[in-house]
Amino acid sequence: MNRGFEIVRALLIYGLCVPFAILLGYSIPNAGSDYTSLYVVLLLVLLLLMPFLLRWHHPLLVLSWNLAAVVFFMPGRPDLWLVMAALSLVMSLVERMINRQAEFLFVPSLTWPLVFIALVVVVTARLTGGLGFMAFGGSLVGGRKYVWLLGAILGYFALAAHRIPAESASWYVSGFFLGSVTRAIGNMVSVVNPSLYFIFLIFPPLNWIGGSVAPGEASERIEGLAPACVGLVSYLLARHGIKGVFAINKPWRVVLLVGFVALGMLGGYRTVAILILLLLLIQFWLEGLWRTRLLPAFVLAAILGGSLILGFLPQMPFAIQRSLAFLPLDVAPAVRVDVGISTDWRLRMWSALLPEVPHYLLLGKGLGVSASDMSMAQADMRLGFEEDYYALMLSGDFHSGPLSVIISFGIWGLIGFVWFLAAATRLLYRNYRYGDEALKNINTFLLASFIAQALVFVFIFGSFHFELLKFTGLAGLSVALNGGMCAKPVATPVVEEPQPAPFSTILPKPLLGR
Repeated sequence: MNRGFEIVRALLIYGLCVPFAILLGYSIPNAGSDYTSLYVVLLLVLLLLMPFLLRWHHPLLVLSWNLAAVVFFMPGRPDLWLVMAALSLVMSLVERMINRQAEFLFVPSLTWPLVFIALVVVVTARLTGGLGFMAFGGSLVGGRKYVWLLGAILGYFALAAHRIPAESASWYVSGFFLGSVTRAIGNMVSVVNPSLYFIFLIFPPLNWIGGSVAPGEASERIEGLAPACVGLVSYLLARHGIKGVFAINKPWRVVLLVGFVALGMLGGYRTVAILILLLLLIQFWLEGLWRTRLLPAFVLAAILGGSLILGFLPQMPFAIQRSLAFLPLDVAPAVRVDVGISTDWRLRMWSALLPEVPHYLLLGKGLGVSASDMSMAQADMRLGFEEDYYALMLSGDFHSGPLSVIISFGIWGLIGFVWFLAAATRLLYRNYRYGDEALKNINTFLLASFIAQALVFVFIFGSFHFELLKFTGLAGLSVALNGGMCAKPVATPVVEEPQPAPFSTILPKPLLGR
């Protein structure tokens, strides 16, 4: 019987492998010129990788969440996290259908606001002209933004589909945040050897942003360093916490933190400096360090650090001065002018957008825009017929979180997003308060990061279609690490055991009388 089973298994293997080999041999020579052959090859490779993906799809999703990589051979060059979110969710659902014992985490308080947001996005897109995929021959642009929004929602369910083993929590968290380091790879396009340009098929190149410090003098802002260093700072705080980073017996952690912050300032983004400052302050508070003897030490360190920055700031690079220009510091005049122009540009755009809000309360504007209208807007801007923010305003990039929600998706989008923020904050707080003690640093940072991101989104800078990914990622990671939403432990009543009766009550009364 065993011999017959082995023969059947061998025939099945050969029956599958031989046609695959023939199809590969036919398709590979034409893959470079024929897209159909290329997709056939990729499909066959995906089938061969299926056992690996079935085993590792969830760790790969966590790793790819903050990667800057794109799948260059697919139409539209989608981000890797988006493809992995779709694959991981499908595989989790298939696993659940096959094995009813498979764990599938479900948090209703987060599920319903995300489903509501998805419905609002789909209905708004349908009523305002469709999704708009130019990569597939459409006449509208903006389809990628809809995909990011819906992908961020589906990505949450894919992240929360499986619980992360407690012994692997630190590895998952490290991969999640350190993936942001790849965002600096795009800035290397101007310094690497041309023979290595194939790297930028996966990690799209970024241009260094120039700013004039003085007439004829140029300064460079390294754009990719900002998110990369935010990821490094997040890794340190999530793994060790404020108290662990500033441990006296491990001084290199403080050096690393200061170095990462300084590198992040080379991006020249004030938002990044504010975000890191909020992260440190909120986590300091959540760890309860303001009630300890460390408070005077941190205050003294902040005063000394501020004095050093104040003394050397005029000699620092343009990008660092620009990052710190939100503080009342003495920066170079050219930096102050550059920052003033940027702020004035945003305020003028917001002033023009505010009167439009009532028109989009019931039905949002959506994210799609005609390609011809966009081309005309860019031409009018170059000719001076329109304001310098007109094209961005037309495309939905308002540089304001609340405006990007309410103008794009109306009051319904705003209700759904506020509902989600409240539910996610409650989830993160309960996991921080009642979660496993071994995950204390991680849960504390996830709550601090979510609050800091929300404050920046509401009051400083935000884009709904781009930022939702950050919020759903933090919430989904917390669900996967803690197995859902932790509940307050219920105190079990202590039942006192009955005491034995006194000896006198056991003896007969006549004996007691004697």
